[in-house]
Amino acid sequence: MAAVRATGHDVVPGSWWVRASAALAASGTGGAAGFSPLLAADVALLGAGPDRRIPVRVAVVRAGPGPVPLLTGLTTEGDLLPLSVVRAGAPRPELRLTPGQIAALNRLARSLAARPALLRRALRTAPATAAWLGVRAHQDASGQVFFGPAHGGADEIARTWRRCQDLAATGRFAPDLDASAASLAACTAEIHTPYGASPLPWPAPDADGLRIEVVDLPVPSPDRSGPAAFRALRRRTLEQLNAAHLVLAAAPAAALSGDAHPSAAVRELGVLLERTRRLPDTRIALLATVSGLRGAQGMVDLGGWLRGPALRVLGPTAHELPLYAVALKEAERAGRLLRDAARRPRHAVLQAEADWAASGAAALADGVLRPLLDGARDLVPGLTARRLLATCRDIRVVCRGAGRRTGPWDELEAFATAGLARRIVRRLTAGEGR
Repeated sequence: MAAVRATGHDVVPGSWWVRASAALAASGTGGAAGFSPLLAADVALLGAGPDRRIPVRVAVVRAGPGPVPLLTGLTTEGDLLPLSVVRAGAPRPELRLTPGQIAALNRLARSLAARPALLRRALRTAPATAAWLGVRAHQDASGQVFFGPAHGGADEIARTWRRCQDLAATGRFAPDLDASAASLAACTAEIHTPYGASPLPWPAPDADGLRIEVVDLPVPSPDRSGPAAFRALRRRTLEQLNAAHLVLAAAPAAALSGDAHPSAAVRELGVLLERTRRLPDTRIALLATVSGLRGAQGMVDLGGWLRGPALRVLGPTAHELPLYAVALKEAERAGRLLRDAARRPRHAVLQAEADWAASGAAALADGVLRPLLDGARDLVPGLTARRLLATCRDIRVVCRGAGRRTGPWDELEAFATAGLARRIVRRLTAGEGR
């Protein structure tokens, strides 16, 4: 971080802060106190020099369809695993899987391919993935490699991501599958892709030093995953929400209105939001998804009317949160037309502009996205410093508890981690009279 104003005083850390944050994020004690690799990555991005970037994370946690295709222009969505879409200057989108995810996917694939009866039962609702797995296992006699680290192009990404989702959903069928699915869910895959600008307020890539990331977080569902995978998904979802600068919580309008009995996913959404509301400085907005255009004023009226019912459905966590109603499919269609406006007839562009406003997407963009992006340079560095300070203080609390340490190595790690956290706290709070 360069010239970070954290506590009323300028802090100008160099590479020491990057190394210290990486060490805390990698330690068990730091992890127990909530020091995530995402916070360490933010500290690294804000380092001085030509590579300095301002991280902007928009987390979409959704019980049903979500606005990730609207926000990124990428149509690939899943219903189980988290996915991070990073704005990049690459000419075509590329899916990047972590080494841990590749290992977990290959374990799942090998386990299923070796047990045809389990394969048929676990992938009964995913015949395309089951057929691919059988063919791939026959092609590779060793049965070792089913997935690689990178997959490029929209069609290949869609196929691969669907297979990842299908394999992750098999965790509930056997303990060994559940363990592998939990390892898969503990990480977040990334797609690097260009973002369209107009009509969304995305600035030009790399022109402003912003690193924009939209994270798709389907609400973890106990009936779609095994116990270990569900716990891993919830931990990963909370970690992403804790690191977000803007959280968009999306659910169908019918569910928020009380017209439909709240599903397990909607109830879990309320639990996740309650945890997120306790975090300081995190902007949260509710998103009610509807089918069909109702006009710009109609969407505003619907959002206003839903405040009361949503409070009853989601609980007190929804109190005073801004609520936007958006017709997602219509907004996505209008957005695609407007991004290609130069090649469209004038009447088609005018109709797309009207549909964009009528879908509620314009109000969402102006209400939450534009203020976030316009203020990112001033707000994000200070927010990162405050999160760093709060987490280091939490590390000191964790280190005072004796229950987590079971051996000499744990004692040594806690001792070193506590000292590092104390040093960060002293430097960040210098001049406060403490």
